[in-house]
Amino acid sequence: MAAILTAYYPNRHNRDGSYDSICLVCFATVMSSPTQKGLIEPNKRHICNSSTMFQRAFDKTLPQR
Repeated sequence: MAAILTAYYPNRHNRDGSYDSICLVCFATVMSSPTQKGLIEPNKRHICNSSTMFQRAFDKTLPQR
């Protein structure tokens, strides 16, 4: 199960030694933790925020300056 979660929520190792879990669907930082094991439960409970996803899609359609 942990391997499946890692595929959908890759971890970023920060300079301070902590880890961030990133959702590949909505690109949100799900959780930050001092250990990788601390990210497993928050990943299981994450629900993507549809309004954030809509806003990001809308921003892509705007002309770039």
